[in-house]
Amino acid sequence: MVSIIIPANSLTDLVNAGMAVRYYAKRGERTKVFFVNENKIEQFWIGIREYVDSQDNSLLILNLPLPPETGLRKVDLEPYEYSILYIPSHLIAISPEDKEIMLEKGIAFMPQRNVNKCFPGNYAGQIEKKWMEISKVISFESEKIAEESKVRIVKGLIQALGENPKRIVEKIADDDEQFFDKLGKKRSPKIFKRFCGPDLELIHAKGSGRDLLEVAFLNFRSDGRIPIGIKGDKEFMFLIDSPTFAHSIMKNCNLKAEYEMRLGKVAAIFMNLSDDAMIGLLLGRLAQKFVIFRTGRPEFTTMKTLMRRFIGGKGPAGRSYRGIKKKFPEMEFRRNLISAPRGAIEEVADTLKETGTRFEIMA
Repeated sequence: MVSIIIPANSLTDLVNAGMAVRYYAKRGERTKVFFVNENKIEQFWIGIREYVDSQDNSLLILNLPLPPETGLRKVDLEPYEYSILYIPSHLIAISPEDKEIMLEKGIAFMPQRNVNKCFPGNYAGQIEKKWMEISKVISFESEKIAEESKVRIVKGLIQALGENPKRIVEKIADDDEQFFDKLGKKRSPKIFKRFCGPDLELIHAKGSGRDLLEVAFLNFRSDGRIPIGIKGDKEFMFLIDSPTFAHSIMKNCNLKAEYEMRLGKVAAIFMNLSDDAMIGLLLGRLAQKFVIFRTGRPEFTTMKTLMRRFIGGKGPAGRSYRGIKKKFPEMEFRRNLISAPRGAIEEVADTLKETGTRFEIMA
């Protein structure tokens, strides 16, 4: 039996897990899926032995964030004692030090990839391609207008979050579209009030939890405004494309998330917040167009190489760097300060983490 590990708070990784279960089922191998909560990630890596199947000695880890370097060093493994494969997405920052430690511990890892391809097997199969497209709809990466049938399936996936997540993975592995389509056909939660600004949206809606997530998903698909704040019966949530920035703002405002759901790069953050003035202040700060990073010096590369990763160019060995600035020309650099548009925040933060560069967001 192969043990499969995924983050407990990721809708896209439910699809990845379903495709992984399907892959092993085709090979006649049984699987068992484990879900790791965000606050238990370091504990999982340190106690990784507990999750390895005792008979097959096999473990597959899909898109689970790595712990801090100190936590990774505490992993109790002898080199290649078990068959452990780690498949991360490009949304996870992995430093050269992380890679070195994983090799020392005998953890095989694949190159980072798009979040909808974090599973083993054939990406060209008809069913696999269909679910990868559904995953793109979940993470708002679909380049074309999504078919209504796929949107219904995503609505059904959101509504199914109230059930046992293992059942959701089984239904995906079995390609049971009808199960999710039936849930997705139910009437969407009622919207009472809506306020739209140039770069943000605040909605008052009936329900809580997955009902609010469905409202946010449908509204971002229709008008593209983000952040979106949804105030429900008993809780508040917001949808944001830069969760690193969001957590920095929340820390500065002494606000705490109750829980979070990831939809690829986008995060839905739920809070016990009812004060309208604080909600307005939070959304206003989340909607700012530019953010300043204050940085230190990189630990795992040179300052020149770090700057090439930001602005592009060629290194002394002839390696070409496209540079984040090519994609976001508004970026500016001055000594130890980086000014970045909100859409570039996650890429900038990941680059700094991968190069071992300490930073703070001056929100």
